[in-house]
Amino acid sequence: MFFQRRLRPLKAALAALGLLAFGVAEARADFTSLLATNIDGGTVTQYNPTTGASQGTFASAPLLFPRGITIGSDNNVYVGDIGNSSVVEFNGTTGAFIKTFVAPGAGGLAYPHALTFGPNGDLFVASANSNQILEFNGTTGAFVKNFATGGALSSPSGLAFGPDGNLYVSNSATGTVERYNGTTGAFLNTFASGLNAPGGLAFASNGTLAVANFGANAVNLYGSAGNLLSTASANLNGPSGLVFDGAGHLFASNANPGVNQVIRFDVNLNTNTLSNSVVFISGNGLNSPIYLALRPVPEPSSIALLGLGGLVALRAFSRKTRSIVA
Repeated sequence: MFFQRRLRPLKAALAALGLLAFGVAEARADFTSLLATNIDGGTVTQYNPTTGASQGTFASAPLLFPRGITIGSDNNVYVGDIGNSSVVEFNGTTGAFIKTFVAPGAGGLAYPHALTFGPNGDLFVASANSNQILEFNGTTGAFVKNFATGGALSSPSGLAFGPDGNLYVSNSATGTVERYNGTTGAFLNTFASGLNAPGGLAFASNGTLAVANFGANAVNLYGSAGNLLSTASANLNGPSGLVFDGAGHLFASNANPGVNQVIRFDVNLNTNTLSNSVVFISGNGLNSPIYLALRPVPEPSSIALLGLGGLVALRAFSRKTRSIVA
């Protein structure tokens, strides 16, 4: 999975600079914890991102069955709860409940899976039971519109904005990854097919797309044209969530009941391969972990050049600048 940034007050300036919601997670390694949503535990648990040691429960109530997760540059944590079809906001430092950010069922939201914040700063949610991608105001959480419904959209489970600015959606029911115009939501094409219940998506800093191929117990890597580059399967058992760190690793959650693991791979972005699979976390509060996120160290207000080709991330000027993991 990757982090996305935006600055609403300077949207025009960012567009002029060619800001892409891409690759930020791969460009930095200063993270305080790896977060996992536990669908059977009703919790978000946290772990040392270097050692895998447990850091305890980060957030729980009022969560019922947490699934998707994203982290804002304000460091707050946003979690999709399929138990009441809402999105909940937590303090990014303490894990304390702040508020229900997206109201239950808002805009037809049903069984929310992955969450991501787009280049315009709004929140995009995969509504699996209504086969929609819904857009919500990035500041208030109010429903904006049904962003996308076309293509083979069926039980959407993973979301990621790519380096081309378009939105990529994995569809559990059809075994495909669809691509939509990141501004209008218009269907562009089927990016990848032949998958088995795909879940989380994450872009690496070189543009390679990682897809959690849940039903095949594998992670697939794809090039910009949708060409399959490589597949890794060692230690995987129902991979669901994915996130790249900034130190050459990809984390994958094993979501099948009773497995309760997070797997770590070494990433070679020259050969686009994953290797040296290890069980990074086993047990330690995991209870059917679904999606993952890396919680960054808070940064001072600044302009930072990050990512491929001088990716510009303007942070901390707007409370609702967002970042994700799928």
